[in-house]
Amino acid sequence: MAHASSIVMLCKLSVIAFSGTWFAKKLFKNIPDYLCVAVGVTYVYCGYTFVANTYINWLDFQIYLPFCVGVFKNFIKTEKFWLFALLMSACIYTCFSLACFSMFTVFPALVLYGVMCVEKEKKKRFIAYLCLAFAVAVLAALPVLLPAIVSYTRGGR
Repeated sequence: MAHASSIVMLCKLSVIAFSGTWFAKKLFKNIPDYLCVAVGVTYVYCGYTFVANTYINWLDFQIYLPFCVGVFKNFIKTEKFWLFALLMSACIYTCFSLACFSMFTVFPALVLYGVMCVEKEKKKRFIAYLCLAFAVAVLAALPVLLPAIVSYTRGGR
């Protein structure tokens, strides 16, 4: 039983390498596959991995991050926000406190991106869809958030 955590860690690190490789392949379409794999392996050995391995489900954020960025890039092009909302909801399910506090930084940053980088005629629609994506993510995560909120209100003084 004690060795099971090593197996789980190995599996998570492998999936992190895959997600980093996938992102490198999507971002840099003209570089060879072996360089994309090198980027994925390097992504596994970033500093966050060594901090997050003390709380093993935090490593899931490293898995989700490249996919979230890739899906956000797709959202920018197509205005289809459902997959982005689904991945944000998965982040909340992984560790709701860390994900929710991260969203206090991510949401304003993405709105600022919409204000500064999106074309003027698409700006309002982009920000509206972005707000809708965050609302859908939070609503999808209510089965995790509601008990936490109830517990917090009962435990508060």
